[in-house]
Formats: sequence, C-alpha cells, structure tokens
Amino acid sequence: MNRLITGLYRQTGRVVVVLYFAFLLAPVVIMIPASFTANEILEFPPQSYSMRWYEFVLASSEWRRSALVSFRIALGAMVISTACGMFIGFTIYRFGRINNYLRLLYLSPMLIPHIVVAAGLFDLLVPMHLLGSELVLMVGHATMSLPISVVVAIAAFETVDRTFWTAASTLGARGPQIVGMVIMPIIATSIVACLILAFENSWHEVTLAVFIGPGLTPTLPNKLFTLLQQENSPAFASISTMLLLVTVVLGIILAKVSRQKKSVKVEADNE
Repeated sequence: MNRLITGLYRQTGRVVVVLYFAFLLAPVVIMIPASFTANEILEFPPQSYSMRWYEFVLASSEWRRSALVSFRIALGAMVISTACGMFIGFTIYRFGRINNYLRLLYLSPMLIPHIVVAAGLFDLLVPMHLLGSELVLMVGHATMSLPISVVVAIAAFETVDRTFWTAASTLGARGPQIVGMVIMPIIATSIVACLILAFENSWHEVTLAVFIGPGLTPTLPNKLFTLLQQENSPAFASISTMLLLVTVVLGIILAKVSRQKKSVKVEADNE
C-alpha cells in the first residue's frame, strides 16, 4: 500500500512539473517563431518567414530611445540596490543578528503587491511634480530589487569567518582595508549575482514605469505593453524575443558565477 501511495505521489509530482514547464515555455515557443513572420499581423505559426520586424525595431529611433532609457534605469537601479543590499548585509555581519522586524522591513517590497507600491508612489509624487523622472524610477526599481539583494548579501557575509576581521585588525589593518582586501574577494561572486539579479528585475519591470513614468520616454516593457494594447503587430514578438535574449544571457552569466562560487567554496573547505 505504501509503495502504491509513493508511486502515485511521484507520478503526480512528475505530471505537475511537466505541466508547469509546459505552461512556462509555451509563450516562448509561440513568440519566437511568430517574431519571424513576414505578415503585417502577429500570427502563429507564420505563413512565411522574414527578418523584417527585427529590422523595423532596430531601425526605429523610438525603440532605440526606449532601450537606452531601460538600460540607464536598470543600470542605476542595479547599482543602488546592490550597494544598499551589501551595506545592510555588512551591518548585520559586523553588529549582530537580524531580528524578525528588520527582516519584515527589508522584505516588505517583495510582500506588498507592485501595483499598490506604484499607486502609492504616484499619489506621493504628483504633488511634488516628480513624475517622469529617471532618477525616481531608478530608486523605485532599486527598492523592488532590494529584498533580493539583501538576501544574497546576508548569505554572502555568512560565508565570511568572523575571525578574519579579528585577525586582520590584530595585524594593524583598518576597517576599509579589511573590507577591500579581505572581505570583498570572498563575496565578489555574490556581488556579481546581486548586480545581475537587480538589473534583470529592473529590465523587465512595467508596473512602476506605467504609474510613475508619464512624461518620460517609455521603457521597453512599458512601450511593449502599450503596443500590445493598440495593435496586433509582430514587432511585439520581435521585442519580446530580444528581451528574452537579454534574460537568457544574464541567466547564463549568473549560472557561471554560481558555479564558480561553489567551486571556490569547495576548494576552501578542502584546504
């Protein structure tokens, strides 16, 4: 009887996993071939294939401006989120354990729905005439990425033996020297992971951009959302595929960084 239950449990688990990945990959399987259609409307499967919509998007000054704005905002959000996350992680590492209230505080951007945060920021920024500011959107995106950065930073600093700080201090090194010469090399791969995750989170974020981006050149996801509402253009599939390509490249880099981190940890344990 136990074997039967175990077998049913495993089979159910496999079916759930297959359905999950099928649901996750179905849009990708449809979108990529559809981006190569030669027709004027989005269709799957395409009746004929062409690169015309990629050429159209790449030649469009509007799409290039949106890509540049998205890149600038993602770059700024990446730096702000990673710097704040590492600062919080370092503070916890140096001065004590984190309590549940502080954990709830830095996780709150992840727990609160994005649309609630966006609506609240909209009401706050309208009287201040700050809508349409790239800097404000950077900070907003960084705030939404902060929980991930803090979690990664805390995990990174937990790998640093506290005796390293004591030993370096005994040898005459000061705080900045210890951080730069002792701690930074140990957590370098985690910093890279923070940067990639924060960039990716900002790169595809649309809710904040819709609410607090009026007057600003729309980000790529925002412009993509608007295009989908207005017309059934194959340009939608082309842009989506290029956004997906960026995500895949960042994912590959993150996987390599994680693999390198594990190999370094194994070597350190062996020593």
